[in-house]
Amino acid sequence: MLQFIFLNIFLFTSALSSGWARSVDPEPRITSHTMMNGMCSDCNKIVQLLTEMLSHPDSQHLIEKAVDRFCDEHPVIPLCMDGAKTYVHLIIRHFSAFTKENGDVCSMLGLCAVQPERKSASELDFSLNEQGLIYTKPSRGTGPEVRINPICNFCLLFIKTVESLLPKEKTEAAIEELLEKICGYLPEHYEDTCNTFVKTYAKQLIELLLYSMPPHAICTALGLCLLPETPAMALSASQTDCDSCKILAVLSQFHLGLNATDTQTSDLLNKICHLHPDAIPQCEGFVKFHGHRLLKTDGKHPLITACLKDDLCRGQF
Repeated sequence: MLQFIFLNIFLFTSALSSGWARSVDPEPRITSHTMMNGMCSDCNKIVQLLTEMLSHPDSQHLIEKAVDRFCDEHPVIPLCMDGAKTYVHLIIRHFSAFTKENGDVCSMLGLCAVQPERKSASELDFSLNEQGLIYTKPSRGTGPEVRINPICNFCLLFIKTVESLLPKEKTEAAIEELLEKICGYLPEHYEDTCNTFVKTYAKQLIELLLYSMPPHAICTALGLCLLPETPAMALSASQTDCDSCKILAVLSQFHLGLNATDTQTSDLLNKICHLHPDAIPQCEGFVKFHGHRLLKTDGKHPLITACLKDDLCRGQF
């Protein structure tokens, strides 16, 4: 059925581009920076527009005609006509029901701010492969929820590329020099996004890269990733207590800054595992035993320096 879902989505957009959708005036071309900031708003508009269009008989008729024409022109696709006729209305109903039952679809996709935790739809589960492309698989009710977030995905690609090019002995000067050149090493279609990314986050990136934070921890600290790139069980197998210390320090500084009071720190420690449930393996136990000791600060140095001095990271920096 999945092949017909993608087929119908493609044909749906193609049909509307030459038909009923012409009554909608296109928005002016926008910059990459505006695109990043407006992603949540754009997503909500698209979902609303799709829902309205799919409820319109004229749009449904356009989709049916486009499917018929496509199958006539591509007879080599097995059971194209029968499958399309069977699933086109099912897909329309499924999409409309999905948006009504699950509320804020864009938050579930990771394109808007995180909403209260909810389970993903049981019918279909979305994931990202190693190349950053979206793929789907049937949900068995056992796998972790994965958010589709293109900005998170770009951030991970960016950090991994930077780390692969940095010398073993990292210095602020070396990182600054590489950040000035890095966009030229990425695929050309990332150029605008990369330039905006560096301009926006350069200062934070230098600090985080100096302390050898894992890529996903850096992107989470920047507020660009919501969930880990791998399930918590897989993460725990490779993540050391030193890594957990670094992640706790960065997340704490992200939420509180450098001059937090003891009360603010205690309050954050009580909820950090709920705010970032998959960032630290066995989070509650780790925070209980190490949290207050690691987050003591003089207000002058990054919290992560406490990890450098602690036994948890002895010989690992």
